Amino acid sequence: MLARIQNLHLTAKEFQAAQTDLKHYTILEHAPIGCSYNNALAELLSCLQLGVVLDKQTSWSRTSWLAGEIDEALLLVVLDTSVINSINRASIDLWSSRDDIADAILKGVQNTQMGAMPGIFSSIVISWHIEQSSNVPRLLLSLTSSDQLLPITGTEMFFAVDYQGILSETFKTVFPTKPEQIHLSMELGNFKSNWSGNLEDSYLLFYFSDASWKSEDHFYKVIITWKQALIRQIEEFLGSGNRMARLSELSSALNLDDDGDMNMAKDLFFKFCLDSIVEGCQGQRVTDYCKRCVILSGLMICFNPPRGLSGYLETIFGTGSPDEIRKLGTERTWRDHLSNIVIMAQDFKPIQVELMGKRKSRGPGRPPTQLMPVTPLIKLFQDFVETPDKIVCRYCRFSNEKKS
Repeated sequence: MLARIQNLHLTAKEFQAAQTDLKHYTILEHAPIGCSYNNALAELLSCLQLGVVLDKQTSWSRTSWLAGEIDEALLLVVLDTSVINSINRASIDLWSSRDDIADAILKGVQNTQMGAMPGIFSSIVISWHIEQSSNVPRLLLSLTSSDQLLPITGTEMFFAVDYQGILSETFKTVFPTKPEQIHLSMELGNFKSNWSGNLEDSYLLFYFSDASWKSEDHFYKVIITWKQALIRQIEEFLGSGNRMARLSELSSALNLDDDGDMNMAKDLFFKFCLDSIVEGCQGQRVTDYCKRCVILSGLMICFNPPRGLSGYLETIFGTGSPDEIRKLGTERTWRDHLSNIVIMAQDFKPIQVELMGKRKSRGPGRPPTQLMPVTPLIKLFQDFVETPDKIVCRYCRFSNEKKS
């Protein structure tokens, strides 16, 4: 439709006289724009072929009268732009007998630099946490800003959260200026996370805009992938000096729609481990041995099951374990591999578990053995994520044989 607009040359008096016979529409009213107030006219003319009737500007504002026609219907536009407190704003008023042209002009303006996002959103830091303590799970959010590109205090901001594509909520707040923090809460109700099977799929999606009129296509977006969400939740556990005892704790931390066997949490964690890039040494290709070593290393760092070492094997061979994991070796193969890692892993110290409570008596055999960390857990996990070779090769029989 906008392509059919043709410019029209009118005098200022003709422009004012024609206004009285046409319907008035407000397209923008003192709204933030993504370009300089002085460049807004050029941006508007890039999508609307209008003739300039009048153009006046000062050091901080500009007013332009524009005229055109579409299918013999008159179009009159007044563009007022200004910059106040470093924020560029625009008002666009339309006079026309066409009821359908205002929305078309707004869409056209959205696709110019006027509808672009300012760079300030790149300085936003998002912290999030899923709280399960109440009857209704809640997503707790905290927004802060870094040292860069701080706006004027009180800058309006629209912030939207998309949870799993099934629940979304929009908040209107102000841009946080350091050291301020903005705290928001979103009730998740009965909506659970459904593990997609792809670590790079979106777990949480955040949208930012400085104006509600701008197109969602241009919003500043922050994507939290499943892999990032998993790492963040595990770091929260390990940062307290504790490991998770069961997969159910990981499932709860991510609000997974899991079954009693924790198959989603299990599959997610195993895929995360196997996603680690381990090149292996010259004498040992990246084969089943390396894959087992990656999984066992991840389990040892992140979990401390009540049944000790047996708990790791139960996680691997329990109900619902992926076939990809079972194909890496028999239970005896995994058990022997775990025993070798326990001997070589200098980051852990094996101790026998002291049974407590009414059921402390047990049958014959050695008591369960647990691995107590000697190296800080968070340091081990960060190495496992960032440089997995650094951890995995340290627990590898082939790598240690080569060194000796």
